Amino acid sequence: MTTKYLLPCSCGEKVPVEPRRAGQTIKCRCGASLRIPPMLQMKALERAEPEPPAGQVAASAWGVRQSLALLGLVIAALALVLAMWLFWIRPLPPNEPRPEAIRRETQSLCALDTWRVWRSLRAAGLDPGRPRQDRVYPEACFRYRLAMGIVFVVAALGIALCGGATLAGRYRTARSRPRSNR
Repeated sequence: MTTKYLLPCSCGEKVPVEPRRAGQTIKCRCGASLRIPPMLQMKALERAEPEPPAGQVAASAWGVRQSLALLGLVIAALALVLAMWLFWIRPLPPNEPRPEAIRRETQSLCALDTWRVWRSLRAAGLDPGRPRQDRVYPEACFRYRLAMGIVFVVAALGIALCGGATLAGRYRTARSRPRSNR
């Protein structure tokens, strides 16, 4: 890597030059022509900061914006995984037989079979003497919808965090560009 020196211009700009261009003339951004001094006089100039090699990334390339964008992506990905898990364990409607089907089936049964069916229905909680648990499925559906809503809000916040970090970077680079006087 060659050493570069900063050649001052009358506009205040410092133009980086390489020693191999000693004795040549270059133009500054302001349009002024600058003569690069010979090699011996060039060593008296201020040295330019070395640029990182093309394969390496500068140390300041990963900052707060990138960290926030990564955090947003991780939050959104975790929310997506949680949403898939909630969908997998979602409450399914009870598979209750219809009353007409029960009547039709029980009329063709003998007394012993009827008694066995009644015992199995009573064991399943369908005894007319006990209150039915009609509220179990609707409550489970409410809890499922509430959990999915929370998961989608968290995912939206993660995506917003990622998008905000990206837009902040674009806004920052747009403001830091010098304006040209045309």
